[in-house]
Amino acid sequence: MKRVAWHRIISAAVLCISFAACAAQTESKAIHQANIEARADGYDLHRYTADARYNLSGDGQWTVFYGAKPDKRGEVAVGDDFSVHLDRAGNATLIPGR
Repeated sequence: MKRVAWHRIISAAVLCISFAACAAQTESKAIHQANIEARADGYDLHRYTADARYNLSGDGQWTVFYGAKPDKRGEVAVGDDFSVHLDRAGNATLIPGR
């Protein structure tokens, strides 16, 4: 019984580590591709910070969120954010802020 439980713990740990490594390995590619799409739509990326999230359902999709950096007065305009959704095939869809 102990042997089976130990095996399951190790298997779960390896699976979690492997999954995290795979997601981290493609995060920079997702941000890079989203940046290309944002620039093509006319966004000045010096005004934004990017934050990528992997879809944990296992379908290989990423969403990169862009939040506006505050101006010199520390203010950010409402709706001055956007996101880029990347599907498994690498197609990018830009979703403007509201």
